[in-house]
Amino acid sequence: DTNNDGILNRNENGIDPNTTTAKIEIPANAVVGDTLNVTVTNPDGTQRSHSVTITPDIKTNGYIMDNSTADKTVPVQDGKVSTVSATITNQIGNESPRGSDSVKFDTTTTSAPIVTITEDTNNDGILNRNENGIDPNTTTAKIEIPANAVVGDTLNVTVTDPNGTQRTHSVTITQDMKTNGYIMDNSTADKTVPVQDGKVSTVSATITNQIGNESPRGSDSVKFDTTTPAAPTVKFTED
Repeated sequence: DTNNDGILNRNENGIDPNTTTAKIEIPANAVVGDTLNVTVTNPDGTQRSHSVTITPDIKTNGYIMDNSTADKTVPVQDGKVSTVSATITNQIGNESPRGSDSVKFDTTTTSAPIVTITEDTNNDGILNRNENGIDPNTTTAKIEIPANAVVGDTLNVTVTDPNGTQRTHSVTITQDMKTNGYIMDNSTADKTVPVQDGKVSTVSATITNQIGNESPRGSDSVKFDTTTPAAPTVKFTED
């Protein structure tokens, strides 16, 4: 939970989606030989406790719940809370106050945004000269924001140019974007969609919600094609 907001998102969770990690720091007035008592509250509410003797390494580096053993495992489950808590019992036999931290694992994402190359009016993936409009070097696109995205989420837009290079920018979703979509109208460098005869251009987008989870990708592509047939030959047959 790198930002310590109590929500564990998919990016933070790392490799194993079923567990997370924790570190228990030992206070300065605890000494080697004291006992660290650790309790893990699983997502289903059950608890597991174990105790270890504080060593010089634990005193210096903390006690790492790294899922390397059953005792050191911290399970997580989507939509539920996991907690790690600890006390220290000194060698007199007195127990410290309890320290704890909790996270709710949340993998919720929005739906994919809908991307449309708007000049490709018949949506056949081919942009012809008539569809292309005024500027032969660019086209336009609209990115529709799904209903389950909210104002304040982040729209991530990637343009793949005809030469294969990619440009990515991100914008915060506003109410206007929710209502009218995000328009790639070539009014700025970020909003420019280049085209080149015989090559493909792509606009794709994802949404990162305020938990930090990224949606599936929406995209649309066109191949700009100005190919024309040769002119017909016309002859007066009675000449």
